Amino acid sequence: MLGLEVVLADGTVWSGLYGLRKNNTGYDLKHLFIGSEGTLGVITAATLKLHPLPTRHAVAWVGMASPEDALTLLTRVQERSAARLSAFEMINRLQLDLVIGHVPGRRSPIESEADWHVLIELSDNGSGEALDDELQAILEDAFADGLLSDAALASSEAQRHAMWEIRHSVSEANKKAGVGLTTDCAVPLSAVPAFIAAATAAVRALVPDLPVIVVAHLGDGNVHFIPFFTFDAWEAAGSGDRDALAAALRHAVNDEAARLKGTFSAEHGVGRVQLAEMARYKPPAELALMRAVKRALDPHNILNPGRLLPPG
Repeated sequence: MLGLEVVLADGTVWSGLYGLRKNNTGYDLKHLFIGSEGTLGVITAATLKLHPLPTRHAVAWVGMASPEDALTLLTRVQERSAARLSAFEMINRLQLDLVIGHVPGRRSPIESEADWHVLIELSDNGSGEALDDELQAILEDAFADGLLSDAALASSEAQRHAMWEIRHSVSEANKKAGVGLTTDCAVPLSAVPAFIAAATAAVRALVPDLPVIVVAHLGDGNVHFIPFFTFDAWEAAGSGDRDALAAALRHAVNDEAARLKGTFSAEHGVGRVQLAEMARYKPPAELALMRAVKRALDPHNILNPGRLLPPG
């Protein structure tokens, strides 16, 4: 994002469509509006830095024993192919089983009954060393070191598409299988394994043996940790208790993210639904700064009121 044009609450149009990569002349105002969810102004134009679409892809599906092993593999891929790494998606076994069981045509790319699965993609628009060879070499070294239990490297566009379809089918599968209480946490990358373990313990302290789904964009530490109920188990929770139970479970997960210096909202935003989370997890000084900015730019609170900032 290089620049924005924004209409302010009083009708003033601020044009910051400079398109400059460097501009050290005061506050970088565009960043006030990015993520503000329409509470500070209405964005009417943007200047974007675009990159060419990749023309080459290498995709692999890998079975692993633990998130720790996945993190080690991610580090190795970054060390050898950082510029080409375009995806490193991790799911747990339960998530894979739900996709295979509830979405027609989906099947595991590997035979291993591994507890954790990773989708890796390298991509570029160059013409040098074959990406398949590059990714295969990384995986062979990882297998020799005991990081992998199994791996499959896509050898055709159809196989690449099939691997990605597993990842893209998680929401459909989960809706068909039961009730998932989705969270949107992010923690420092090194803390991802500890977060998954702590969040699992926290929700099972409330509901013993509760199944959990993990879907992680591991490359940036974003973990969708999902306490999961079959439809029968959710009904058994009792209609009067379900909202309170859902809130308690989400708080248990988000508390662990906060303890590890993470966030409760990595990519889905706040809106109205997570106002209570803002009040619970944001430091008072940070909320005070946000409210001061809101008052300065929208003193009459006419821009998307009741979103993002909790009352106070």
